[in-house]
Amino acid sequence: MPKGFLVWCPGSGYTPNVSDLPTRPKTWSLDTSPVSLVVMEENQLFEHSLWLGIAVKQSELQDNLEGAAHLVERFVAQYLPAALQSSSDQSYERVWLAFWHYLVAPMTRRKPFGLSGTAADELISEYRNEIARYDSR
Repeated sequence: MPKGFLVWCPGSGYTPNVSDLPTRPKTWSLDTSPVSLVVMEENQLFEHSLWLGIAVKQSELQDNLEGAAHLVERFVAQYLPAALQSSSDQSYERVWLAFWHYLVAPMTRRKPFGLSGTAADELISEYRNEIARYDSR
């Protein structure tokens, strides 16, 4: 595995070693330019900057970078691996429904954002379009 990319999914059979850990601290980027590749590689799907760029385009998150970063962290850690590992169309749709409910849940002390149903639908549509570039589900 290349240095700087640590992707661990439970049940994948891969256990990270200390030598696999990135040597630089995690940084956030607001690169909103589209990815120019026709087909994405799996390691690109776990790039926070890709998802953050999409999230901050949403009107309800433009002025809430903390909320957008929190949303992306949760998406990349929990919902993206679940969507990629889903074994049927029904389980794939269930992942997106769970993510939608997370997005529209009210803002709390631990969740620094809350989206309207329409904004959540738009964000999920954009995220699904990006995943479709890699996963031809």
